[in-house]
Amino acid sequence: FKKGRALLTIKGSVTNSTPSIWYERWGSNHFEWRNNFDRIFRINLGGGFSYPARNTEIRLNYAIIDNYTDFDALALPSQHGGGLSVASLYLRKDLRAWKFHLATDLLIQKSSNSSILDLPLVTVRSAGYFEHLFRFRKTNGELNTQLGADVTYHTLYNPYSYTPATGIFHRQDEVQTGNYPFINVFLNIKLRRTRIFVMVDHVNSGLMGYEYYMVPFYPQNIRMFRYGIAWTFYD
Repeated sequence: FKKGRALLTIKGSVTNSTPSIWYERWGSNHFEWRNNFDRIFRINLGGGFSYPARNTEIRLNYAIIDNYTDFDALALPSQHGGGLSVASLYLRKDLRAWKFHLATDLLIQKSSNSSILDLPLVTVRSAGYFEHLFRFRKTNGELNTQLGADVTYHTLYNPYSYTPATGIFHRQDEVQTGNYPFINVFLNIKLRRTRIFVMVDHVNSGLMGYEYYMVPFYPQNIRMFRYGIAWTFYD
């Protein structure tokens, strides 16, 4: 195209694999199991379109899985005897108007059996910022700055819970997480080989409720102030 090259990709794979040894045998003070699961058969189909000059990317993936294996609500290995399919659509677009930028990643996904594999229908991460380049004529220097905020959000679903005794994540249907935006405010500065960032992480903590969980019973961090510096050295 006039703005540059675009890339169209089509891919697929077929696998027939043995479940991990952790599903077959385990012994500890609180858990013990001995299993002989069937092999996991999986077909993956996907395609994508990428246009770097327009900062645009689209990906579509579809998977069919027989004998899907994970850990059930009792934190024990489980194998689903029927078929399971998962479809996902990923979109990425960076918009720019003058010195304003909006970079958005959107993921839409759906499982054919939410009681076996539950997924958030929509997940989005978007960053909006104002970018300005300061030029210093006397020193011929440049200072690039970005001031903005980013938001991460996903719809309600039943996420995996965590069991410390085995260190694994397992299915659960009692707690839903999501429908809560995580908002960060940031300032990025670059001066020659030095990069500095300042961020207020989870700036909306306590202002929009207290349901900020990614994993049940493990809340995300409250409002925090972060900063960092990177200085690149050359040989």
